[in-house]
Amino acid sequence: IPNSILVKINRKPTVAEMWDWIVVEFTEKSMSMQAHLHAEFMSMCYTKGADLRTEFNRVLLKHDELSNAHVSVSKMSIVLSFTTSYLPNSPCGFQAYPLSRNN
Repeated sequence: IPNSILVKINRKPTVAEMWDWIVVEFTEKSMSMQAHLHAEFMSMCYTKGADLRTEFNRVLLKHDELSNAHVSVSKMSIVLSFTTSYLPNSPCGFQAYPLSRNN
């Protein structure tokens, strides 16, 4: 336990009260971190000039980071994020590139 936390919990008269304080403190920090990670994911934008495959890999890596932190992102949220961030005329400034066909 870091000294900064030890100083705070040493004021508690019982071990049960110390533990209760630790649980509350770290639950709040965990919830804050999860909200921050979710907001970061939802605000991801296309990097101008980047390869689309690279961009999708970046999104998948961020999604894995969320999963590892036990942050759930609904499929609808992901679809909305992609629609607003990766499609033409999005607020993030993605410019559509024509798809070429090899005939």
